[in-house]
Amino acid sequence: LRNNPCGIRMLSDNLTDKSFNGGDILTTVLKLGKDWGAVAEVIKFGGEGINKCIQCGACMSVCPVALAGFNYPNKKLFKLIMLGIRKEILHDPSPWACVGCGRCIEICTRDVNPFFVYFAFRRIQAREFSIPSASEEALRLLYETGHAIPFSGVERLREELNLPKIPPSTLSDPKALREIRIILANTEIAELGILPLE
Repeated sequence: LRNNPCGIRMLSDNLTDKSFNGGDILTTVLKLGKDWGAVAEVIKFGGEGINKCIQCGACMSVCPVALAGFNYPNKKLFKLIMLGIRKEILHDPSPWACVGCGRCIEICTRDVNPFFVYFAFRRIQAREFSIPSASEEALRLLYETGHAIPFSGVERLREELNLPKIPPSTLSDPKALREIRIILANTEIAELGILPLE
């Protein structure tokens, strides 16, 4: 299974049966403990198009995260979801790498809406307390500053470009920051215990 066409490279590493020859994916799935409700769970949380995915890779061809060279293939994640290998993918950071640009939605000819599948899986991971540490930090920063990426080290550049030292965002608008905090405090994210709620 190391080089199979589905892109599932790590499955053989998890098998204890040394007689497996890589030719029977159903046997592999059964040995790993297929979770027959994985697709239904993704659909429940907003990824209704997951069953329409035919693994064509069009979404990956326009994904800025993939094009930048990061190894976060949604194609592999989607295949593992469809195979029901929930346990294997619960700690996958791919859904949290999505920048939400929507390119995948526009190019998909099957109306899968990969963006929605990713965000559905984020919800599942959040419910299981399986959020990558970098994403936890981004959520904390969003709550504290209104920005998921730290705003530092750009003051001189902003000055050179004749821009205000502090941008017109939550950094300079306490009311907007309070609104973001209220929104976050009223989501399931607040239940995870990673936000410094007031």
